Amino acid sequence: MKITRIPSITIIFLIFFAIFVYLSFQTMFSVPFYDFDEAHRAENAKRMKEYGSYLVPITGSPFDRVESLRVPLRENRDLHLYYHLERPPLVYDLMILSTSIFGSFEWAFRLPSFLLGIGIFGVFLFFARKMKNSFATATGLLVLFTSQDLWLSSQYAQMDTGIALFLFLALLSLIAFCNSKKNFLIYLSGIFFGLALLSKLQPVVIFIFPLLFLLITKRLEFRNLLKFALGAALIFLPWVFYLIAKFGIGEVLDIMPGFALSSASIIDIHHQAPVFWYIRWWWSSLRPGWILFLALLVYELSSGSLDWKKKTLLFYIFGALIFIGFAFLYFGSRRTKK
Repeated sequence: MKITRIPSITIIFLIFFAIFVYLSFQTMFSVPFYDFDEAHRAENAKRMKEYGSYLVPITGSPFDRVESLRVPLRENRDLHLYYHLERPPLVYDLMILSTSIFGSFEWAFRLPSFLLGIGIFGVFLFFARKMKNSFATATGLLVLFTSQDLWLSSQYAQMDTGIALFLFLALLSLIAFCNSKKNFLIYLSGIFFGLALLSKLQPVVIFIFPLLFLLITKRLEFRNLLKFALGAALIFLPWVFYLIAKFGIGEVLDIMPGFALSSASIIDIHHQAPVFWYIRWWWSSLRPGWILFLALLVYELSSGSLDWKKKTLLFYIFGALIFIGFAFLYFGSRRTKK
């Protein structure tokens, strides 16, 4: 009987993955909600379930209120909750599903974020197998396992791992399409982009940078871009049409773009930061991975071995860094409509 030897890298991955899961669950079960954002997201999911508003987040948060979208609180009709059309419902609905199965516990609200975070590992390994490059696989896994932000986001009742996973899938599917020209991949990329839109709406704008690069370098044609848009529309537009039918096109057009524009243009001293803030954040939360990334980038530049796939990833990384650094951090805001 022939015994198949398990590769060392697989054993190392399984050990670190087990540690990742164990420590994550330990935190998720033992630590209560520890900041406003996490409690706010959990309240959104709880109120959505309570009021049967499964496609529109609803909360009593003092931020981003629109008076025409208020709903009397059942316990006290002198107080109000507010619909939030600027927030998509997907991750909230996953929280509702989780708490409906396991009960209204902190860890049950956090479980969808954890599973979506674990999905990032699965997606990476799936595409890494296609590369058949053990060094790249080991390096990528090291970056993921030493990412403080991934650990935190996976233990956190937030929307970050949702948008991270679906944008990751959209980007890799897009690169795979440009490499193989198989039509289903460009539609698939659009579908994943649509799921990213339903996870956390406004930040998906960063996807424009790899799209522009691939168009400029003629790896992507405009007809391909239309197929990408069609895939995204199949997922995203039904939700938009529902909002228009329920609240009117005026409210939707005012709130969705208005929220993004005000966040990028209205100065708020409580949400200001210098443009290098994200670089500092990357350094502190992804230090081993950031060092590896910079070292390998310098090597690739010096050796002249950067191909179009790596350049696409660089446009995604640095495009997002520069855009968010200038638009969202320097001119960050929260607004309240009276």
